[in-house]
Amino acid sequence: MNLPKKILFSIFATLFLLLLLELSARVLEIWIPPFPVDIGQGFVPQSRVFVPSPADSGMLVTNPAKSISFLPSAFTRHRSKRTFRIFFLGESSVNRLQPELVRLQQRLTQAHHAQFDQVEIINVGGNSNGSHRLVFVLAEVLEYEPSLILWHVGNNEFEEVEQLHFASLPTLKIQEFGSKYALTRLIRSGIAVCELAWLKQKDWQRHCLLDRFPDYSRAWHYPFTKRDVDVRMVDFQDNLNKVVLLCKKKGVPLVISTVPSNLWRPYLGNPEDGAKFRAVLQDQASHQYAQAAALSRQILKEATGRHQSSDLENQIIRSTAGKTGTPLVDVESAIIRAEPHGIPGETLFVDHCHLNDRGNAILIQSYEAVIEKQMND
Repeated sequence: MNLPKKILFSIFATLFLLLLLELSARVLEIWIPPFPVDIGQGFVPQSRVFVPSPADSGMLVTNPAKSISFLPSAFTRHRSKRTFRIFFLGESSVNRLQPELVRLQQRLTQAHHAQFDQVEIINVGGNSNGSHRLVFVLAEVLEYEPSLILWHVGNNEFEEVEQLHFASLPTLKIQEFGSKYALTRLIRSGIAVCELAWLKQKDWQRHCLLDRFPDYSRAWHYPFTKRDVDVRMVDFQDNLNKVVLLCKKKGVPLVISTVPSNLWRPYLGNPEDGAKFRAVLQDQASHQYAQAAALSRQILKEATGRHQSSDLENQIIRSTAGKTGTPLVDVESAIIRAEPHGIPGETLFVDHCHLNDRGNAILIQSYEAVIEKQMND
């Protein structure tokens, strides 16, 4: 066999093998659906959280590609005049509020039945989302005739740097092309299963040590510096300004809030910050709670990269509310008042930034009076 024929035979054999693998992968998908993938991870303006329902074009439902980050929701494209529609935008801390939001929706519908046939509260809490991507989400939901926007954001400003890295925006076209093939989807899902198993193991190890040591496991692929902290806070301020302006432009009322985070056992980004936190543990052990809280706040505020809000984020939120006349819900202060020794995280958190059931109830109670005021105005 001469060389050209050998080359043609090799090409044909390779294509046949790939075709066979592709067909096998498509058959396998019948029993094992691939993981949903959000190409671009929301960092592109055209990314949509809600899409028309396949069963009813007049209904909007959560985009299947967004099902990992956002809860399933369904609502009519056009709001009736007798419906008060609330969109609650935020991060995973909002995503986890759903049971409380269902109860709040029932209370508000009952209390305002003379004004409205129903009150809708649509949970738009995106896991690992921060202010950058949620500005795009806000621009989208403002198309859906909201009566009120609630905004609770501040834990994921550094997380978004990691997410942007993983999104790999320069390769979007390649990712979209590859997603058309079942073999690519199968390989991608297999990698995701392995990575999730590794992350669950690391998370379990962290929780096992949490009662004895500050959590300072290295969590970033991106090496954050003090300069990055300044840049991220400028971006956070800019994004919050955009939120206020977008709502004003559409004439939709907006309510923002401070974001509490765990100062009792924070999730610190590097061993140096963890070493500093040992002094906080000593103050807690000797019942010097005010001193422990102050030092914990300072360490978190100065941390180069963090997985939770700090005084820097909350100062920006409070300042923006004051300067723009935007209603503010001070959730952080409510949590502090409810903790035994005034330190967020002692009893009301399940981890570094997520409240437990009692903490979530306090968060919703803090919002409820402001929502009532907006509904009565």
